[in-house]
Amino acid sequence: MDSETHPAGRPCCDDGACIRKDISNLLDPEAPIEDRIVVAATAVARTCGSLNPQELETCVSRLFEVPVDCRLSKSFVIAYQTERDALDGRREIEERRAGKAAHGFRL
Repeated sequence: MDSETHPAGRPCCDDGACIRKDISNLLDPEAPIEDRIVVAATAVARTCGSLNPQELETCVSRLFEVPVDCRLSKSFVIAYQTERDALDGRREIEERRAGKAAHGFRL
């Protein structure tokens, strides 16, 4: 993965700028691993912007030190995509509202 900055303004999971330390501060060490996976995936989705499938595999592998074919990797990808879809949906609603407001429609 290259070291470019993603749309949200933060480099993610590349060799020099993995957000692993930032995410570890969000994780409850007593929580089940599945819950920690969801929290991490949500944070990555919000912080890193859109990542392609290969970047996601690399990211989860580096964050949790697991092989990309691990079941937990798949859970991470699903949770990440769910959050990205939700963010995209909220963004679309906000854009529609802004467009209606600009044209004098009451919300």
